[in-house]
Amino acid sequence: MHLRNHQRTAPTASLAGAILTVMTLTVAAGCISHRTSLHEPAPSDHQRWNTYSLQTQASIDAMAAWPRMTADQVMRGEAGQDGAMQVVIEGELSKVCLTMGCWVEMKTSGEPLLVMTRDHEFFVPRNAKGVQARAYGRAVAREQSVDTLRHIAEDAGASAEDIARITEPRTRMVFIADAIAMPPEGLDRPAR
Repeated sequence: MHLRNHQRTAPTASLAGAILTVMTLTVAAGCISHRTSLHEPAPSDHQRWNTYSLQTQASIDAMAAWPRMTADQVMRGEAGQDGAMQVVIEGELSKVCLTMGCWVEMKTSGEPLLVMTRDHEFFVPRNAKGVQARAYGRAVAREQSVDTLRHIAEDAGASAEDIARITEPRTRMVFIADAIAMPPEGLDRPAR
C-alpha cells in the first residue's frame, strides 16, 4: 500500500518540481521576448516583431484589439490621464535608457512622450534609438521628482552640468507600457 501511494505521488512531485524550475528560470531571466505575429504586418511585409513583456502570450495577443493612437494624441490627453484607457501607440524612438532599457522616448511633434515599462518588469534593447516601435499600455499624468528627472537624464547619458540644471519637479504625460514591440534587426539583447 505504501509503495502504491508513493508511485501515485511521484509523478505529481516530479511535475511540481518541473513547474517550479520553469517559474524560477522565467523570473531569473528577468525579461521575456516573445516572437509573435500579433503585430499585423502589412500584406507585403512578412517581418515579425519582437515583443518585450512579462505578460502571458494570451494577454499580448489580446492587446492587438486595443484602440490605436499616435503619441501626439496621448500627449494631448486623448488617451486620458488616469491610466484607465488601454491603447496602442506607434512611433520612432528618440531616446532609450542606456542603463537597463526600462524606458524609451517616442517622437511627437513637440516634447517626446516618455514610455516606461510597467514596474520595471521588462527591458528593451538599449540600442533601439531610431527604431520604429509599438507600445501597449496606459497614459497617466505624473509628477516626477527632481531625483526621478535626474535619474532619467543620467540614464539617457546627459552631462553632469545638464543633470545639475534639473532643480524643479514637473508634471508630464507618461505612457506605462505592458509590452513594447519592435523589429529585431540589429538590436542587442535586453539587459539581464
